[in-house]
Amino acid sequence: MCYNPRQPRPAASAMKVAIVYPNLDGTVPSLDMGVAYLATYLKERTGHQVRIIDPTFRRRDWRSYIEGEIRRFQPDAVGISVVSLYFDYAREIARRIKRIRPVPMIVGGFQAMMAPEETMRVPEFDALCIGDGEVALAEWLQALEGKRDLSGVRGSWYRRGGEIVRN
Repeated sequence: MCYNPRQPRPAASAMKVAIVYPNLDGTVPSLDMGVAYLATYLKERTGHQVRIIDPTFRRRDWRSYIEGEIRRFQPDAVGISVVSLYFDYAREIARRIKRIRPVPMIVGGFQAMMAPEETMRVPEFDALCIGDGEVALAEWLQALEGKRDLSGVRGSWYRRGGEIVRN
């Protein structure tokens, strides 16, 4: 059966995906619409279980909040949406998540689009998505789930051994 991102897959093959939005600098709290759209797309079109982890209102205890959410949800993959302002937070979050649960991690958002080389220097980031991420993220998850090569996932960069592959 071929994967069609417009048709939901059976829930039995679903992965658990956490999407983290690191809004921690004190700007007006709001959930990024792109993050909400990604989560909705994955849930409705792929059948994956998705949890948004947004520490906006947990700025005093964000580290324990994120770690607790990762431990409770036990994701199979993690996505982090990053604007450059939150890049340092995203790096720390990625390190903490990888210590708890060493799962594949993909980063997207303006940081990944505007500075992909700098973004991929973070060793905890296994991949990044350039451009609109819903289809690329769904294809990346499908490839991970099927243990297939990531070379067909357009709009993504990923690590293969010590090399960065740019699709």
